[in-house]
Amino acid sequence: PATKPTLALTTPHLLSPRDSFLLKLALLHPDLAPSEDSALLASTLRLRAAMPAQLIKQVAHSSSLAERCRCIAKIFGDVWEDRFWSVVSYALQAAKMRPQERFRPQECTLCAGTGVATDCDVTGGEFSDSKAGQADGKAAALHPSFDILVDGSQARAIERARMASYKPPLSPARTAEALVLLGERHAALEQLLATPDTYSSFVQDSLMACVIAASVSPACYHSTTKTVANRLITTNVPSHVSQGLQMLTLIGHHRDAVLFLQASNRWLDAAWHARLTMGDAEADGMLFAWADLLQQRGDRFAAIEVFARLGEFGKVADLLVGLELFDLAALFLAALDEAGIVAAPALAGSSGEACVLPETRQAAFQNFGFFLFGLGLPSLADLYWTKAGESPEHMRDMYTIQKQTGLL
Repeated sequence: PATKPTLALTTPHLLSPRDSFLLKLALLHPDLAPSEDSALLASTLRLRAAMPAQLIKQVAHSSSLAERCRCIAKIFGDVWEDRFWSVVSYALQAAKMRPQERFRPQECTLCAGTGVATDCDVTGGEFSDSKAGQADGKAAALHPSFDILVDGSQARAIERARMASYKPPLSPARTAEALVLLGERHAALEQLLATPDTYSSFVQDSLMACVIAASVSPACYHSTTKTVANRLITTNVPSHVSQGLQMLTLIGHHRDAVLFLQASNRWLDAAWHARLTMGDAEADGMLFAWADLLQQRGDRFAAIEVFARLGEFGKVADLLVGLELFDLAALFLAALDEAGIVAAPALAGSSGEACVLPETRQAAFQNFGFFLFGLGLPSLADLYWTKAGESPEHMRDMYTIQKQTGLL
């Protein structure tokens, strides 16, 4: 009689949490072999063998541990881990290819209040694909869905593409109502700027004031435009605020615009505004402050993404360990080791939190080793305990003691 065909395992994310995690480990370590004392491991390897060969090859052909973790997250439908490993892969490439450009807190002129960036090319190049980026000696670009985590040039290209997809709205031409009598342009300016914001012609008169100021002198135009922008912003009317921010940007007051958005608790808008108008170092400084705020508010998963993008690997490791995500923390630190990235302290005068603390590294690898040992994977547990700088025999004794005392 014909035998019933065996269905391939094509939906691993439907497995139980334990089986799912074991299958992830089996995919991460293709040389893992069954042992006589672990029926659970043998069952996991059978699950791996039941997966489509194409998926297994996809993981095996990944170029790094971070890429393998990302590939496995995609297979298992883990959206956040997919995003996390995407950002980590980009940050690792950027740290290897452009170590001298990595963000340092003291480089942020926005935080220091020293003015706007001078290296911002708002008409910069187009977004390039990963192959082009690698050919130019740059890290493969992040997917556009990451928005504010992308580089400034890519962010500007995304914004251009987005704006090009919109149909320009029809708008009537704005005409000036104030009369310029006898060429007395300064008097006309005073009259227009005195228009109360409760008048329907307030915005129109304000814009006309800028036009007249431009005919007087560049200095008059600059000061008048800043005055008009501040008046529009202080009305707190959303459309007026938006116009005021645009005007500040036009005259180069990017920092004032970003600070206003921050003060209004519009951090996402501030981050995107900084990405589009400032140099990468200054925009990264704004992102660093935002990540600190996210951490203080308890949104640590979002903070982890931002810190990873900035190359603040020490903060990423600390947050993962603080969340007791020892598996992600250990694999993240292993990915740093594999890439040859040493999370060195920041330059003199900074917080030094870019450094992965020894106790953080030890906690990640030790606890991950305990978890693996409890799953019946002593060889893998020994591997990660060794990364923690501990003797496997000593750690096995510690595991037994903690198990007996109920600490595990």
